[in-house]
Amino acid sequence: MNYISLYDLQMLVERAINSSLDGSYWVVAEISELKVNSSGHCYLELVEKSTSSYQPKAKARAVIWASKFKLIDSYFRESTSTALRNGIKVLVNVKISFHAIYGLSYVIENIDPTYTLGDIEKNRQETIAQLKKDGVYEMNKECELPRVVQRIAVVSSAQAAGYTDFIQELTNNRFGYKFHTTLFNAVVQGEAAEQSILDALNDIFDSSQERQYDAVVVIRGGGSTSDLSCFDSYNVANVIAQFPFPVLAGIGHDKDVSVVDMVAYKSLKTPTAVAQFIVDNAHSFELELEGSYNYILEHANSIISNQKKSLARYSSEISSLSNVAISKTKLKLERLIYRLDSGSSEVFATRERQLDYSLRTIKELTNKHIDTQNNRLSKNISTLLLESSNLVNKSIFNIELLASKIEQYNPQRIFKMGYSIIKIEGGAINSTKQIKENNLLTIECNDGRVVGNLINIKKTK
Repeated sequence: MNYISLYDLQMLVERAINSSLDGSYWVVAEISELKVNSSGHCYLELVEKSTSSYQPKAKARAVIWASKFKLIDSYFRESTSTALRNGIKVLVNVKISFHAIYGLSYVIENIDPTYTLGDIEKNRQETIAQLKKDGVYEMNKECELPRVVQRIAVVSSAQAAGYTDFIQELTNNRFGYKFHTTLFNAVVQGEAAEQSILDALNDIFDSSQERQYDAVVVIRGGGSTSDLSCFDSYNVANVIAQFPFPVLAGIGHDKDVSVVDMVAYKSLKTPTAVAQFIVDNAHSFELELEGSYNYILEHANSIISNQKKSLARYSSEISSLSNVAISKTKLKLERLIYRLDSGSSEVFATRERQLDYSLRTIKELTNKHIDTQNNRLSKNISTLLLESSNLVNKSIFNIELLASKIEQYNPQRIFKMGYSIIKIEGGAINSTKQIKENNLLTIECNDGRVVGNLINIKKTK
């Protein structure tokens, strides 16, 4: 029996491969796994998937040696604004080598970033086109943003610098406005970001049955633009586009506009800009209230002033008419006296009494008219002041009532009253028929949450 050693066989394979596959090849593949070890070498698993089933039809392991990885990685990030990561397609220049100990290996010598850029943009445009085809692209923009946004659900990482900036800008606003924020903690960059954001949005939707939000804020900030692929995800953009509350996006990057920016109710550059937008909206509403109050006050004062002028004019006209009437009466009297016989004292006395009566009548009518006008003016002034005061008080009452209702439905207040929330398998219950043994029971109280299995059930009416 003829045989050769394993080493000799490996040498035969090495010579066959090196002689027939000399040189390098440009290969298109998707990165399914990528690891960089402590020595700086980058190990990848490349795959090609079937277009129909999306299952791998080819798979190979490759390596970028540390001596070239830093240069290739830096150039790729600078060119594409994204890092080499799982799930992206790349065009790589590969040399094939065979080693007696380590076996077959694909050594990546270079990567063409323009191919990846084209594939990323292609996927991005396909996402936008699909959202428009689904008829959801403009849906969130059609939501109604309240004039004053006070109850805010925030999707962000609690450790993100952008979240800290957002809260500080709201809390320390120069007008002293108070806002109520609820953080739904999420990973906002990296491979886990897409599912984490979707989970946070689902939690907001579920909790909206207990509390009503004015808006949802999705913020990031403080990170590299190379980790923004989750905001171009169809799944994330689709949920945000159809969300029942207006979504304000402050992802914190100036160079690119993500798909989430496009479908959100409003997109701003940074988390701080989102907070400023919310504060400015509240201040604009306050200015409108002040403007309405000043208009009412100015209008009331104008009416009062006009009434005073009218009264003064009427008084002047009445006085003038009275003087004219008196002068005419005196003139008639003088003419009558002149005609009368100087000895007709009785007639003279009668005429004098008539004159006195006429004078008294004129004065009484004059005083009565002046009193009537004064009473009418006083009533008009009182009515205007009362209506103005009622309108201002009503506006103040509505604002205080709104604040009271917000505080009344504060979950912390309800918890402190001794109430608690019981959920089965993470969902709310409204019937005893939903409760079964061994269900996962969650009890939320003022000081925390208790989770356990339901062992025994005793139902009573």
